[in-house]
Amino acid sequence: QKVVLKRLAEWKDDFFPVSQNESAIMAFLQTCIIPRALFSAEDALYCAQFGKLLHTQRVPGFSTAFFLMKAADIVSNIFCTTEREANNLSVYIDAVLSYTSKWYNDRNAYAKECLGRFGFTKDARGKGNVESIKYDDFKKMVNKSFDNMTKVIMVALKSNDYMKIRNGLTVCSKIIESYPRTAQCVSSLKEVVSILSKDDRQDIKIMSKRYLAMLDKQIRDGKLEGAVPKAKPSQKTEKPVATSTSVPAKRKAPATITTTTNSKIARTTSSSAAKTDRKTDLKMNKTEAVKKEPVTSTLEDESDGEIRESDNKEKEDSKKATSTTRGRTDSMASKK
Repeated sequence: QKVVLKRLAEWKDDFFPVSQNESAIMAFLQTCIIPRALFSAEDALYCAQFGKLLHTQRVPGFSTAFFLMKAADIVSNIFCTTEREANNLSVYIDAVLSYTSKWYNDRNAYAKECLGRFGFTKDARGKGNVESIKYDDFKKMVNKSFDNMTKVIMVALKSNDYMKIRNGLTVCSKIIESYPRTAQCVSSLKEVVSILSKDDRQDIKIMSKRYLAMLDKQIRDGKLEGAVPKAKPSQKTEKPVATSTSVPAKRKAPATITTTTNSKIARTTSSSAAKTDRKTDLKMNKTEAVKKEPVTSTLEDESDGEIRESDNKEKEDSKKATSTTRGRTDSMASKK
């Protein structure tokens, strides 16, 4: 790439003759750009970027403004191309219009990349009158080229030839991000395409409806000059909400009163329920205490009776034992 740029810097003075500026650019487009742009999409993109490279290299005699304006004339090739060639051609036109739209929409970018260069001087040869094209004049030139492009596309879409209509819709769908840019072009295109959307041929009908949806999206996004973007649904719903804010503010007061009364009633009911629970617990404790007292007394009486009986038995047994021992001693004494 460095070698190519070096050679361009060395040979650029001989590319375009100074005396025949516009005719040399037309020959360059007819013999170099258009045949290769129709060959493939990659070649079409290369041709568009090569034109921008000639601008950045400040090639003497190469009028970038004239080169960009001739994009409208290249659109006329859709009358004699196949669908594939029209698709490749739309890639070239879209790439050229992409950096054209960049300079068209941004004044600072135009001042930085275009002012003071040979491609945007009124002489375009770098000699004599080197006054640069002003930004407003450049926008007028672009709008004029867009009008010419619209006329060519309208002729194709209004024709009775199937391939012209299909190629026109193909190119328009591919360059939707860069063209159209004015509300006038959009209205004229929608008028014709809306008729084609009712065509008996299904492919033309589908392509037309698809392109109409693309145009509507461009209008909604506010990308067109002179077109007012539609309001979003959220913006419409904000108005009735803002007007009705004062009414519910007054109705919220009784709601707070009812909530406070409900809370008080809940507190009183909970406190009364707690008191009743405490009373019932006390009653239950008393009844249980009353029931337990005779049981403990009877148990104590039974245990005392058992102890007394055991003591009496022990006394009787001790008496019997002493009586038996005395009888034995008496019998032993009588024997002796």
